[in-house]
Amino acid sequence: MDLLVAAALSLGIPSHQEPPDDGHFRGEIQNGSRGCRLELELQGTQARVDLPSRFELGLALEVRRDGDALVLELPELGTLLLKTEGTGLAGTLRFGEHTAAVALERSAPPAVRLEERRFPSGDIELVATLGLPAGPGPHPALVLVPGGGDSQRTQPSTRFLAEYLPRFGYAFLVYDKRGSGESAGDW
Repeated sequence: MDLLVAAALSLGIPSHQEPPDDGHFRGEIQNGSRGCRLELELQGTQARVDLPSRFELGLALEVRRDGDALVLELPELGTLLLKTEGTGLAGTLRFGEHTAAVALERSAPPAVRLEERRFPSGDIELVATLGLPAGPGPHPALVLVPGGGDSQRTQPSTRFLAEYLPRFGYAFLVYDKRGSGESAGDW
């Protein structure tokens, strides 16, 4: 056995850190006094990233493995470098000449159901997305009522609410305004 490996083992220092297993991780990117929540679902060479403070859920990213590190390029943010630390992941986000610390703990994936619903409104049909939390109801519910102009449930900010608020126990309904998206009629 290599002398350095034997010394590391006797001191309890891992001689080789394995790349992280697939799974769900939740934590923060910490930049000074400001933090940004980050959720990461790893599946082989693919990752799904949620950045709630940026109203972005489900970013599909390629994962590059560099030895025992994971490398992800976050659009408009920078390069995320992560290594296994205990049961979680830790590392840095590099953006330009700056870096921010990242700490993620293994967690259960958020259990949210998204269902398409159709309902009458006068003589037309409106199409909606209903985001439901895990577990049996009843749940407190919120409905987004569109304002002026075209309004679709697939717009990033409204889709975000349907996917994110159920994580906190709220049912959330957002619909395509009359004459927008899949809803009939004229707005």
